Amino acid sequence: MQDGFKDKDIEFALHVLQHVECHDDREVKVWLEEKDHRELLEELRRFREAGMREAESLNVDENYQWRLLERRMVARKRKNHIRHVVTGVAAAITILIVASVIIYYQQKENTSGEIPQLALRAGTDVVKLITGKGEEYILASSTLNDSDTLGSQGIVIDSVGGLKYMRILHDTTRPEEFHTILVPCGGEYILVLDDGTRVWINSESELRYPVAFRDSVRKVYLKGEAYFEVKRDEKHPFVVETSELCTRVLGTEFNVQSYERREVNITLVEGRVAVNKNGNGAGVILKPGENASYNGDSLYVESVDVLKYVSWKEGFFYYNNVRLEDILSELGRWFDFTVFYQNPEVKDYRFKFWANRKDTVEQVLERLNETGKLQIEVRGKTVTVSL
Repeated sequence: MQDGFKDKDIEFALHVLQHVECHDDREVKVWLEEKDHRELLEELRRFREAGMREAESLNVDENYQWRLLERRMVARKRKNHIRHVVTGVAAAITILIVASVIIYYQQKENTSGEIPQLALRAGTDVVKLITGKGEEYILASSTLNDSDTLGSQGIVIDSVGGLKYMRILHDTTRPEEFHTILVPCGGEYILVLDDGTRVWINSESELRYPVAFRDSVRKVYLKGEAYFEVKRDEKHPFVVETSELCTRVLGTEFNVQSYERREVNITLVEGRVAVNKNGNGAGVILKPGENASYNGDSLYVESVDVLKYVSWKEGFFYYNNVRLEDILSELGRWFDFTVFYQNPEVKDYRFKFWANRKDTVEQVLERLNETGKLQIEVRGKTVTVSL
């Protein structure tokens, strides 16, 4: 399928899918004369049907979810949010959003304050909460027996929905306490902090945060990757500190990727963020659709395909002209495998594809085999790449 569909093409395709009676209209027939338009419509049709099947299994109103998709696409265009994403990869965006609409739009449109279902790949270690006293609680487990203990401290715990800290924890007579969430390979977790900020924590990551924010600055500490939807509070800036960078906001949405021995990336979805090296006042201000990368030397800012950095939050792997080594590095964190390259030069091969995080490692890697450029074999926890 051709990249670079315009907003009007996507919106027109959505309209055609929703209104079968208009298929005989001259305008529709003329639009469908172009092969790329027909491919776009068919791609959307397939993923809409997949979304309907998913809706049936979850017992939700798919038509309502589809209408939400249409409204949000129009609203996003009007508000000019993530404007750099729409151009160049619009078709891919629509496909990803339709396929994940059941989970994503329930979370974005739900006014009850509930959070979406967690993901933990079968066979992985559990997600753990470690208190300031060193106590450990298993979070992503169907045998959770600690709800009453944490509930007495004002913490709502749900093995399906996540962890939520309540404002009743504000007690200046208590010493400040920090909690840490550890997410293993193949897992992710959702957290609602004391101030109402929501955090999606990615695979093989660690987040340390205060049980209750008291200082003038709301600061958390991250190792790995997390997506933040920050509750706005102009009097109390929100700060995410990693081993190398400090990201400061008032209220916005952004992704922080800071794995060991990897380039650090701060990607802004909405609002504004200030990024600087730890202990250094000089830094950069990001606009929506921009990414700040840091390789240990300097900060580099550029407009990016935001989905490259945030698709994991929606339940997908998405790669657009990405090096094979970088692709397999990310997949390895999710599926817990190591890679052996028989031909090192293939590390720089670039690919474009997407896959569901619920798929098996064999299903995901088969997408790469289908390109015919290389051969990937899975043997236990080792992936071998050859020409």
